[in-house]
Amino acid sequence: MSWKSIVTTLRDWLMFFISMSNYVIGYIKNSDNSIVWYLFATFFLILWLIYYLIYVKKILHPRGVFSVAAIIVDDDNNILLIEDDKGFHMQPGSYYRTNRPRLLGKLETPYCKILNTIEKETGLQDIDIELIDLSYFGEKKEYTLKEALGKDVKKLHFYDKYLKHTISPPPFFIIQEYGNNKSSQEEFHIAMYYGFKLKEKKNTGKNISFRNISEFESMDVYRDLIYVYNRFITIYKKTNYPTFNIRLCRFNDKIKTVCWRLTDHCSAHCPHCFINTKLNTEPVAVNIDFESLYTKIARHRIEKLIISGGEPFLISNLPEIVENVNDSPIKKFSICTNGINFDQQIDLINEIKNYKKFDKFVISIEAYNNKKYRVNKGIKNERSFTMVLEFLHKCQSLNIPFNVNVIGNTFFLSNTERFIDFWRKEKIENITISFPVKSEENTKTDLLRKYQEIIDGQHGDVSFLKSLELIMPVCEDSNCPSGTHIFSIDKNGIFYPKCVDLIDERNPLSFVTREHQRRTVETHVAGICIKEEKNQMYILIARRKNTRKLYPGLYEGCGGQLIQGELFTDGVRRHYKCEMGVSVDVMQDIHRFYYISPENEPTIPGIVFLCKYRSGEPNSENHTDIRWITIDELKNMSDTLFIPGIKNEITTLTEEYEKKKGVVKQA
Repeated sequence: MSWKSIVTTLRDWLMFFISMSNYVIGYIKNSDNSIVWYLFATFFLILWLIYYLIYVKKILHPRGVFSVAAIIVDDDNNILLIEDDKGFHMQPGSYYRTNRPRLLGKLETPYCKILNTIEKETGLQDIDIELIDLSYFGEKKEYTLKEALGKDVKKLHFYDKYLKHTISPPPFFIIQEYGNNKSSQEEFHIAMYYGFKLKEKKNTGKNISFRNISEFESMDVYRDLIYVYNRFITIYKKTNYPTFNIRLCRFNDKIKTVCWRLTDHCSAHCPHCFINTKLNTEPVAVNIDFESLYTKIARHRIEKLIISGGEPFLISNLPEIVENVNDSPIKKFSICTNGINFDQQIDLINEIKNYKKFDKFVISIEAYNNKKYRVNKGIKNERSFTMVLEFLHKCQSLNIPFNVNVIGNTFFLSNTERFIDFWRKEKIENITISFPVKSEENTKTDLLRKYQEIIDGQHGDVSFLKSLELIMPVCEDSNCPSGTHIFSIDKNGIFYPKCVDLIDERNPLSFVTREHQRRTVETHVAGICIKEEKNQMYILIARRKNTRKLYPGLYEGCGGQLIQGELFTDGVRRHYKCEMGVSVDVMQDIHRFYYISPENEPTIPGIVFLCKYRSGEPNSENHTDIRWITIDELKNMSDTLFIPGIKNEITTLTEEYEKKKGVVKQA
């Protein structure tokens, strides 16, 4: 029924009442019969009785009342209270029903109603608070109020008449008999609470304040509020404080992100690092073609940029780079650092919060004291751990956002309590634990089990943390979200439309031997690399380790498995870069097909390309001998020293190259 129809109905009734009144008055004037007076009195008596039953006895009003209220706390868990006309301080709240019958209106969901109430009573907008989703004592489900009321007939009748809907998001607490605070005439009062965390304090113009709840313990009027608050804080710390999360990727799989590896200079040599760095603390200047780079960022609609290395703090022109990044098309950026060389970037650190797109520092700390820290990161500098702590304290004093990353290796699993004690002592509130993909010393199951123990408090109280995130790799999965959302830039400024895990030189997930991982369907690519010096051609050959299952101890070029969706030429370049540390140009028009037939295994198809050497010093952890040889030296080597067919392939491909080169010269 619309308001227009209600107004029309009331108007019609009023006109009827006026008409009847005029008729009765006229009849009385024209009649001498006293019974008319009795009819007139009875008519008004009925009107008064209707008024009495509705507005005094409230027969159309439910016998109970439903209300929704908010517990809003700040960082110190003080509660927000509003001062009323009598000087009392109360929390924001509203009733679903008044003492008058409701003719029309749409029932708001409890959550929407409390948000509207908070805004009206406190002046705080929704953006300044966030819901603490305790989901009804930690159970992650929606539920109906009817489930909470049990078999109470009166309350169920109240529910059936007014609240036939699912409550979502669910509240954290319901009081069914609201004690002495009940001021109306209802038989019961169902009060529901939501918990909120203040995100930002603002001058609202309202008479509100954050108070310690213990101030009101002696006042009976606050008895119920204190009870609810205490229950709320208990559940808050037990369930969602800190915020626990398992992320199946080193990057956020929902935000398009580019990881920018600016340099390979670093003040540490971490065994878990993806990058093939050596200890080099010399400052380095990085020249960047920003215009070209940002064109690619805009083209791929990248939203977040991660400045990484090596160690970014060793880049002498880092402030200039950060300023350019802040003016780029991205929405936010972060800086990954070990923090050891922060003193070289003091001016930048002091100004970093003035860059509106800055998100946070990500600081790598894989130990809890100086000795262990230096061993775990391969550092000789005795002050390195002290410098990191000074950097942490600097961020804390300037209120600069940061989180600490720790590698979940065997050392962490064996010293979890010491790590937690260290975090608590240094007031570190945001922790990320990363699975050590470069190490096979523990399994994902080991780390997941330890993570659950930390959440359960088995290794000490973690309520001081705001977030504790576990990152598990899924790069071996063809459905890894990073395949479409993550991009990379190497130290030479080359842009890769793929995850950094697929291009970093020492990441075992970018070069994985067949012995450690088989891909389905398995396809191989290979390259024969040549270089020409002083009219002499040299061929790069490498001898496989004897521990390799396939063709142990034999010479080859370079190659291996092709990643799903990868071009043949990209696969060849990746294998040369990741496995041998050299860059090559692939000659697409000079290639041959081959296949491998391992014993008791499916046949593996492959394609081998001739490649030209560009740069890099050949080096490989998977080969015992890498060298450049001439064509004559190749011919003098026994065929049995090579993988079957490889020696002949080298000869055929190089002859085809010489033939094509001769045709070009004649032309």
